Amino acid sequence: MAREILMPALTPTMEEGTLARWHVRPGDSVEAGQVIAEIETDKSVLELESLEGGEIGELMVEEGAEGVAVDRVIATLLKPQESSDSNEAEPGRRRDRIPASPAARRLARERGIDMAALKGTGPRGRIVTADVEAAVSALSSDDGSTAIAATGTPPTDLEIPLEERPLSTLGKTMARRMAESKATIPHFHCSIDVCVDAAMSLRAELNASGDNPKLSLNDLVVHAVARALRDTPRMNAQYRDGRLIRFRRVDIAVAVALDEGLVTPVLRGAETLPLPELVSRMRDLTERARARQLDVEDYRGGTFTVSNVGMFGIRQSWPIINPPHAGTLGVGAAVPRPVAIGDDDGMRVEVATVMSLTLAADHRAVDGVIAGEFLRRTKKALEYPEVLPG
Repeated sequence: MAREILMPALTPTMEEGTLARWHVRPGDSVEAGQVIAEIETDKSVLELESLEGGEIGELMVEEGAEGVAVDRVIATLLKPQESSDSNEAEPGRRRDRIPASPAARRLARERGIDMAALKGTGPRGRIVTADVEAAVSALSSDDGSTAIAATGTPPTDLEIPLEERPLSTLGKTMARRMAESKATIPHFHCSIDVCVDAAMSLRAELNASGDNPKLSLNDLVVHAVARALRDTPRMNAQYRDGRLIRFRRVDIAVAVALDEGLVTPVLRGAETLPLPELVSRMRDLTERARARQLDVEDYRGGTFTVSNVGMFGIRQSWPIINPPHAGTLGVGAAVPRPVAIGDDDGMRVEVATVMSLTLAADHRAVDGVIAGEFLRRTKKALEYPEVLPG
């Protein structure tokens, strides 16, 4: 009996994926552990291995197909003595499903075509894209029904140039998670301004020494956040179904921008890392994220998120919480600003390099006192950075 190869759940949150590439073709012999496909998830491209040996029967999903649901049959695996034809008489196989390619199904859904009314011209009567396109053309008439069938809207006198692109798997996941976050988590935001002249001086000094990896201001921010979370354990928490979970380790998810959207690889045990090691690990995670080479463990979990938009010149952002974390810190640009210096005996105005930090917090797990304590500790660590390298 043919074995079914299913779309696996390669990450804890994965509901669907893109079959990026097949490494096999029908009739190929495979061994257990052999890579047979590449699956694109919301975070990276991962390899799918065959669980047992045999002969590839039918590839049920085309290469490049998007939105393939977890547990959907993507291929069949035959015993050496079996043939592809034997799979057609397999007991219990669904016969009510119209045989069609994924691309044809997607096009029919977009164009509003009833696939039951189509006659397939593909192998064994399978409906292919050309069959759907022919059905769309058959709807053509002088009253503009072709335009309605193709776009779902009637034609207008004003043609507006546009470009429509489908969201990537990562883009779809981001859209869903951010919508769920705003709809289900009671956000509140707190901001604090930090003078980072001393931190920038330390950065220049350490980079000039040449003894350690080059560090950025964001590295110092993550380092300061890690220690602030260590010293404010009530901020290093999550809300779960009426329970409050507090973590004894600081695992910081750091947002990395890709063309398709954001990924958040996790820097584990960040509160224990000396600054040079933190910088080295940050570089490794960032480079592998941009190359789409993250492993599942690289972005699983995390207790807090840091998102830096300052590199784009943005002074301040009001981030959306990265669920299930209780907090996301938005980091703004470090820019010269006038600041008041002094005390009751006398004040003066000077120009300092100031950075705005804005915390988005889950009010189910964190209150204003906890948020304020965390931001105050982060500010102190950046304004007096001599404590950071240790």
